[in-house]
Amino acid sequence: MPKRGESILSMNGSPLAMDVKSTRIVAGPLTTVMLPMANGKAIELDPTGSLAANTKGLTKRGRKEVVGKLQTLQDQVASLMAQLAG
Repeated sequence: MPKRGESILSMNGSPLAMDVKSTRIVAGPLTTVMLPMANGKAIELDPTGSLAANTKGLTKRGRKEVVGKLQTLQDQVASLMAQLAG
């Protein structure tokens, strides 16, 4: 069971449970974004904004898939920002 303000993560770093009772947000390191691919693998985007080493072997189709996923993510972030701006 996580302590107040903590969450449980898988070995891959994915959140498994959230402490919904916590009202305190603790600043930590930047989060890595994982984009799941159709082939069952995932592309890792590091906090600096550069693509991780696992994108070097992508096919043209794979690159197109990553671009589409990034566009979807960008659209979702823009929507959230617009909601916050009110």
